[in-house]
Amino acid sequence: DVGGHCEALNRLLVEEYSITDQRFHVYDGRRLPLDDASMDFVLSQQVLEHVPDDAIEAYYREEGRVLRAARRRLS
Repeated sequence: DVGGHCEALNRLLVEEYSITDQRFHVYDGRRLPLDDASMDFVLSQQVLEHVPDDAIEAYYREEGRVLRAARRRLS
């Protein structure tokens, strides 16, 4: 999420599903807090209107950086 509040969502995962690793993140639209090629998919829903205009290219670049399949194609 760009500027949202994810603490409650992560707490729900712990309480309801015993998932203790953080699955929801808040970030600035420029650098995802995830490792390279660490995700199978990225879901972006109603996000771009919250990303600053000067960060749109970085936003898409970061999605490609964290996707496993995209990394294989780019290598």
